[in-house]
Amino acid sequence: MHTITTSYHFEITTSKRAMHLFGTVMSHSDEGTWVDIWCPEEPSLTQRIRVSHQDISGAVEVLVRERMETAFATEKPFSFRCLV
Repeated sequence: MHTITTSYHFEITTSKRAMHLFGTVMSHSDEGTWVDIWCPEEPSLTQRIRVSHQDISGAVEVLVRERMETAFATEKPFSFRCLV
């Protein structure tokens, strides 16, 4: 039996604050999986993204890290970890 994860919880810690990012799988297609991500502490991180089927949490991490590198350069260093 294969278990499918439909929700994710990440913690982002910067040099200035801690934030929580939540991801919910919205749908699957041949092209990928649509995930809504929501960050109550930083609305600019809230978005709908399409990622590969294989590693949803890893794909979310890569996209958020890229966004953090450019948008939050003054808050480096930062850590990103998946809680669920």
